[in-house]
Amino acid sequence: MKRWEARFLLVMGAVLLAAPWVLPSSFLLRTLIFIGLYALVAMGLSLLMSYTGQVSIGHAGFMAIGAYTSAILTTKLHLPPLAAVPLAVMVTVIISYPLAVTCLRLTGHYLAMVTLGLGLMIHTLIVELSSLTGGVRGIPGVPNFSIFGIEFTSDWSMFYLIWALVTFVGWMCCNLVNSRVGRALKAIEGDEPAAASFGIDVKRYKIIIFLFSTALAALAGSLMAHYMTFVGPEPFSLYASIMLLMMALLGGSASPLGAIIGAVIVGGFPQVLTKYQYLSSGIFGVVLLLTMLFLPEGVLGLARWKGILFKRRGGGESAP
Repeated sequence: MKRWEARFLLVMGAVLLAAPWVLPSSFLLRTLIFIGLYALVAMGLSLLMSYTGQVSIGHAGFMAIGAYTSAILTTKLHLPPLAAVPLAVMVTVIISYPLAVTCLRLTGHYLAMVTLGLGLMIHTLIVELSSLTGGVRGIPGVPNFSIFGIEFTSDWSMFYLIWALVTFVGWMCCNLVNSRVGRALKAIEGDEPAAASFGIDVKRYKIIIFLFSTALAALAGSLMAHYMTFVGPEPFSLYASIMLLMMALLGGSASPLGAIIGAVIVGGFPQVLTKYQYLSSGIFGVVLLLTMLFLPEGVLGLARWKGILFKRRGGGESAP
């Protein structure tokens, strides 16, 4: 892990510890809980896009698989949430494996269109399989998350749980991209045929990162179901997939931690636009377009250019 990334996580941890005590309303605390859940998904998407060059517009579908699997296991099979959450992640990874093997043969906008179709198909199945998923009515009565009898029923307890996971996953992702695996991923990003010629198993690494990103999406979806104690199709629509993509893009490719910044910006955006909800979709589209045109490396790329997080040395740029 780079020094600036360690400092970023330490500062973020200190801010998060104090947040529940200084926030003026419980509404903002709940908003930060959802931002944390989205940040988990966005970090996986950031790795997928930044280090393998793959674009997915269907990760809300993988969130849905995790959420509904956990809800079904706890409400119909009466498993404890502590067992249901890892099982939901496992089921999602198993389902996404053949998709990864098949879809990752595609690149660029072809993969984006396939994952878009997958996301829409999953959303449609959720609505149509009403005997299993409850259809548009969803599944009520999902139990709160608990660990060995300790229930996370309050907003502040779920806030600390989710953001502890975000911090841990951020630390893990930073160490991953600075490891041997990360160097292989950077080689794939830079020149895929050249990476293959040096003996790097391009297909294997792409599948691993794709599965890792779907596992994070499933984890976030499962925890969302236990936090809301209800799961329905609305949070897993195409709009949600586009919002997750925006978080990963807006944060930037300089580090997976950029996805956390992107999640805070995009997740907090609707709260700023509460009086203009009917314009939010159009504004999101404009922001995404402007980001692609003028901030291709996202907020962290701008920070690097301005020398905010990255020191300039000898006319170049490098992390401290």
